[in-house]
Amino acid sequence: MNAYTTTFTSISFQVPQDTAAAKSAARKFIKAIRLQFGGHSSVVVSKGRGAGLLHCRYEKAVKELPAMLPDDGELRLVPVTDKQVEKSSNFWGKMRKG
Repeated sequence: MNAYTTTFTSISFQVPQDTAAAKSAARKFIKAIRLQFGGHSSVVVSKGRGAGLLHCRYEKAVKELPAMLPDDGELRLVPVTDKQVEKSSNFWGKMRKG
């Protein structure tokens, strides 16, 4: 049994927006992600492409997200464990004085 807990799910997706129906389906998918996995999750979307980190168990994302995806969309999910988050690094540039 794995000693680590899946804390986040990395997500990336692409949904076509070449027709009015496709744009509508894309908006519904993005809205569903934000409603279902909101809270501490962060998803950035531009022109039908999106990426982010969902604060949810990987199993939940794998179970629920494919059902929301438009028929001609693409979805990629990668589990991120608490140990991987623990080893992560963040870098910031020099802060500007306001």
